[in-house]
Amino acid sequence: MIAALFLVLLSATAFATPNLISKKSVFASRGVQPTVGQEMIVTIEIFNVGSSPAYDVRLDDKWHVDYFAPVSGAAQTSWEVIPAGANVSHVIILVPKSSGYMETRRATVDYRETSNGEEIRSVSTSVQGLRIYEPNEVDWLSFGGSHIKEWSVFLVFASVTVLAPGLFYLSVQSQKDQIVKQD
Repeated sequence: MIAALFLVLLSATAFATPNLISKKSVFASRGVQPTVGQEMIVTIEIFNVGSSPAYDVRLDDKWHVDYFAPVSGAAQTSWEVIPAGANVSHVIILVPKSSGYMETRRATVDYRETSNGEEIRSVSTSVQGLRIYEPNEVDWLSFGGSHIKEWSVFLVFASVTVLAPGLFYLSVQSQKDQIVKQD
């Protein structure tokens, strides 16, 4: 019985490994959408969902310097250890230089199971189809331009609910006037 318990504990410690999952998010510092010439906040969160600490953790996030100007935060950073069940965040602030759809690269996270163990690489989520707007587009969107279809449907149905009874009333009134004239 004690031998079986010892084997279970031994196997649990033998399979105790770190497992890092990283998530990349992009937010506009002002307004709703990332805009040319305005700061854009890139946040990378790293979660250790494994059962042991991760050592020598290095984050590398590359952005095209032709399209983005760095303002603050480094594209590369590191942590000595991320304990099991813990998470860390890193923030980079960039200013987009041009508008359009941008494909972002995944950030890479390299770490070790032990302080001198073999290196393991994982990648973050990517921001698919990041749309960078011109300043005049964002002004129009904040006014309600992104809901044109919804407002159009609303106006059609609102018009029907007002016009149908009004036209019915005019029709009945017209028939009533014709009957009064005949008498």
